[in-house]
Amino acid sequence: MKIVVDAITLLLPSAGVKTYLHYWLLSLQREARKCGDVVGTYPWRIVVPVLPDHEHSVESNQATARRLRLIHFANVRLNPLINLLAAGADVFHCSQHTANLPLRKTITATIFDFSCWRTPEHHMIANIEASRRYGERILKRSSGLIAISHHSSKDAVEILGIPETRIRVIYPGVSEAFFNVGPGCANSIRGHYKLDAPYILFVGCIEPRKNIPTLIRAYLRTKEALRREVQLVVAGPFGWESEQVRTMLAQSGANVRYIGYVPEANLPGLVRGALALVYPSFYEGFGLPVAQAMAAGIPVIASNRACLPEVVGDGGMLIDPDSTEDLTASIERLCACPSFADELGARGKIHAQRFKWPARAAESLRFFHEVHG
Repeated sequence: MKIVVDAITLLLPSAGVKTYLHYWLLSLQREARKCGDVVGTYPWRIVVPVLPDHEHSVESNQATARRLRLIHFANVRLNPLINLLAAGADVFHCSQHTANLPLRKTITATIFDFSCWRTPEHHMIANIEASRRYGERILKRSSGLIAISHHSSKDAVEILGIPETRIRVIYPGVSEAFFNVGPGCANSIRGHYKLDAPYILFVGCIEPRKNIPTLIRAYLRTKEALRREVQLVVAGPFGWESEQVRTMLAQSGANVRYIGYVPEANLPGLVRGALALVYPSFYEGFGLPVAQAMAAGIPVIASNRACLPEVVGDGGMLIDPDSTEDLTASIERLCACPSFADELGARGKIHAQRFKWPARAAESLRFFHEVHG
């Protein structure tokens, strides 16, 4: 069987979705070779490198521009070009960048999250419109759907009315680098970023949904003795509506460090070196940084909203993201009790075993075979 995966996201700057697609596609291709299936890309012959680069395309600037022009033309209403571009495929797996669907193919897609429906105040209007078009044009018309969490599956049923029988929950995986990272790598990365004190860590795109102002306020309300010993490190690119966070980071003192975008190669060491990962997001479809931290054996403090309780399981502490006091108390408890932090980290590492890419890719291939019939 030939499966063609819409890989347009790999040509664009992106964060979590690009990481997911990158490792999923690599793992699918590896697993497909074992059973005689073929996994290709749309556009043709996109070569997936070993590590994702969230800021740049996997192709050269010229090649990316050519491919994006072709996709734009293929998306013109009623243009049949997509049928040629998807020739030979049995299954065509869509993204929200595809407007026209190929004829006589089994159509599938991934359900990431419904934050544009549940928390539209945390998104740009253009993002809301694009997500809702994806829901109407692709998700509702697909023969089968992969949901990245049970919470996302439930939202698809409630919001779009998609029958539950058409949805398979297949969790994303976590790169093996997080499962295998050791203290030596952590020490090297600490030196690279000049992190000369223990730190708690946030990783992610800085935008309203991630709730960074509450995290900064909660940290600044911890006991002075804790703040003298433990830094708050914020890592990730600035997204939209981030001016408030920029100001807070600049005015919060030397123990609140912003280190910017962290390349994928440095991320496992940065996470492994943290006392804890703190992730007070208002809404997530999965919450990959949480799973990465658990894979590295690092305790997690996460929001009790959306899918995060499902992903964290017994491997972390859950807090009300609207409560600064709740988050402050959790940070203080974790930093004051190393044995409790170690216990959480060990439980999280066990829980994270369900987020292994080879198993998730093999399950995805079974899904494609079953949907195609």
